[in-house]
Amino acid sequence: MSFVGVTISSLLLASGGLAEGARGVGAPERTTADAMVRRVEREIPGAVRVASERFVLVADPHYGARERTLAILERTADAVETFADRMIDEPRPQRERVLAVAFTDSTSFEHFARDVDRLDASWMSGYWAPGADRVVFRAARTDGDSPERHHGTFAAVADPDATIAHEAAHALLHRLGVQRRAPRTPLWISEGLAVAFEPCGHGADAAFAPQPEREARVRRGPTFALRDLVVATSVPPGDASAVEAFYDESWSLARWLVTERPTEFRTYLGLLREAARENARSKRPTALATFERAFGPVDAVEAAWRGSLSAAGEAATSDRAP
Repeated sequence: MSFVGVTISSLLLASGGLAEGARGVGAPERTTADAMVRRVEREIPGAVRVASERFVLVADPHYGARERTLAILERTADAVETFADRMIDEPRPQRERVLAVAFTDSTSFEHFARDVDRLDASWMSGYWAPGADRVVFRAARTDGDSPERHHGTFAAVADPDATIAHEAAHALLHRLGVQRRAPRTPLWISEGLAVAFEPCGHGADAAFAPQPEREARVRRGPTFALRDLVVATSVPPGDASAVEAFYDESWSLARWLVTERPTEFRTYLGLLREAARENARSKRPTALATFERAFGPVDAVEAAWRGSLSAAGEAATSDRAP
């Protein structure tokens, strides 16, 4: 889900090509299930369909950012594929386009989420529906939208381009096999990775591009103990600031581990995939045990991570000094 930029979680089957699609030279032909696309189109009066190499976009007729949206989706896909090549030996080949659904206004977006995906999206700006394997998002909030409409939880800020990249990253990380769906997968890894691709919505061509505002918020002080962060499987209860902090710290932790401990991070992703395959077994390791198996004692990891944040903050302050 994207709430700053929160996500929910396959049905796409190879079929005929789509009108208005474009393929790169030498790229494998990608298809998407026409039945699924037609069902979505029936839910959106006047729906417009366009396609690119790896995506088919169905939008309401007033959604004017279709070409820009496809560009963001493709740029995100490039970044995710590059990351997948680093994290797994053989990413799954992608022969099917990802279905993306876009809305101009929040009302239509929320009606679609409720009626088609059986989801309360009143507090979201986008989501990935894993059962249908599609991403759904809306344009920026209007002035008439209430900023808090779900038990006091933050409703998504107006950054539609970051939301597009965030939700596409969720779908692609699972399609390529970097992640596997499982009921008890720690939320921090899913959201930390998706947030890492948000800058693709603004021109970045790789994961973990700097996000100075997030970095500043994380440096201002921890909200969650690391041993709590790495076992959470749902958005923490509380006000907007607590939810925002969860996403910020998840992203910061993922970024630090990928940068400073890439081999252990790759091992951790493999352990999570193994745990997902063994999900039905009663002896599945706990989330904390899995984390410590990859990275070592959680308290030591937290000390090193927080220490690096403090050092970065001091360096930033020194750079600004006259």
